Amino acid sequence: MSLVEPYLRPAYISSRSPQPRLLYPAFMAHATPPIDCLTVKSGSAWTDAELNLCNVNVVDVDVSTFFGIWARDLPAPSVSPAILNTKAAYPRKPHPLHTQTALTNEERMFFKYLEEAMEPGENQTSAIADFTVHVLQLLGFTETKPSKQHPKESGQYRRVLRKDHDLPLFMCGRTVHTTADTCLLFPSTEAHLGDTVLLLGKAAPLLPSGDVSSAEAQLLAQAIGAFQCYNRDRRRARLAPVDKQIFLGLIMRGTTPILYKLEISVDLVECVQSSQKPPRATKVLRLSLPLEHPETVEMEGMIPVGNRRILLGCLEALKGMI
Repeated sequence: MSLVEPYLRPAYISSRSPQPRLLYPAFMAHATPPIDCLTVKSGSAWTDAELNLCNVNVVDVDVSTFFGIWARDLPAPSVSPAILNTKAAYPRKPHPLHTQTALTNEERMFFKYLEEAMEPGENQTSAIADFTVHVLQLLGFTETKPSKQHPKESGQYRRVLRKDHDLPLFMCGRTVHTTADTCLLFPSTEAHLGDTVLLLGKAAPLLPSGDVSSAEAQLLAQAIGAFQCYNRDRRRARLAPVDKQIFLGLIMRGTTPILYKLEISVDLVECVQSSQKPPRATKVLRLSLPLEHPETVEMEGMIPVGNRRILLGCLEALKGMI
């Protein structure tokens, strides 16, 4: 048996593993690991350290750079006037009165999820995921939309929104897992191809620090895992793997959507798989929200009507990119 065989043997590490396991051959078990080296951990445990080790730079861009349109031309959200114009009761009141007219069940659930997602506590992450799924469904993200990217979309193969979607992640010679809190998928029409990931989502509770770097690192891990799955399916179908792929990402911080474009290249993935730092930097685009007071939006989210219209308009524009 070769000394490096333990290095190559696959192993599975769940997202609940208490400590990440270092990937070194047995004869190096007592050696000090390199400081600038990726170590095996589930994608849900990635932090800003992994962003640095993957040589990833997050760059803020305006609406015209992200969407290719001016901020004033953001599309009108395809939701009811009640959702766009009704004041939300937050903080909660004993009997919140949203409007004098009766709300439909979808509208009532929007405000219910909105209030719960803004409520700090141990259940906030799951409440944010519920809010994200409901908003994306209201905006029609699951509606069929034949396009150049997905010409086979039809009523039979409808887009699917999932929560807690598992993605295998091969890093440092081992297989771990990462979980997308929300994920928009297009079911495959081919027997040997898996579902296509259209949008990756991460729920991020409101924290006083305002830092989202750990959530961004976990979104990156999701995109790398999705890229690996896509190319693995293509190889099984005897198709050539792709060299790069652009993923759309969404971090819902409270009720504020932060939008991303993540370009994942085969060079980045190969470095992650072999525990090396990529020599070339990867640029991730993050949308600067076109709000009058962006410094307060994360704590207010979609509670103010003005914020809600703009944030939903950004999501509507995102839908047009899929």
